[in-house]
Amino acid sequence: MPLVRSNKKTYLLKSSDVNYIESEGDYLKLHRDEDCLVIHDTLKSFQTKLPDNVFLRVHRSYIVNFNKIEYFEGNQVCIGSKIIPVASSYRKEIRDLVEKSN
Repeated sequence: MPLVRSNKKTYLLKSSDVNYIESEGDYLKLHRDEDCLVIHDTLKSFQTKLPDNVFLRVHRSYIVNFNKIEYFEGNQVCIGSKIIPVASSYRKEIRDLVEKSN
């Protein structure tokens, strides 16, 4: 995981720290169990810095930590109490990964 700077602090994140990443324009919200870090970056750029075997793009505005998914249903995944939409173009990839992990 990359070093990230948020609120004048630099964080050394582990993959297991981040539940999902949400894009809002040129900013990203890195949602963790206890808080949310806001950084200045784009989802496309930040995705290249993430380990492919852990983080999965599921929507134009979301990347999820595959290990944090509680369930997958139709066009959404659940992580904690958050329901995250899954774009149709990413659905097959998620199903394939779920089937491989079982």
